[in-house]
Amino acid sequence: MSGTFPTEPGYVEVRTRLKHFNLVTESVTGRTQVRNQGARKRYFTLVFPPMTKAEFEPIFEFVDAQDGP
Repeated sequence: MSGTFPTEPGYVEVRTRLKHFNLVTESVTGRTQVRNQGARKRYFTLVFPPMTKAEFEPIFEFVDAQDGP
């Protein structure tokens, strides 16, 4: 992670979500098998108060500098 996340303006809420990856197969006889892939992905959503473009710019630059999906 490059840089430091800006502390101003502060966010008002953090939402997290965890997604598990499973494979589900069903045989001709109707038997269902679920296999856990051992992988998971965590999603974060930050909620900010209303702000101007100038206030939002440091946050956008930090996210853009991460070069990730």
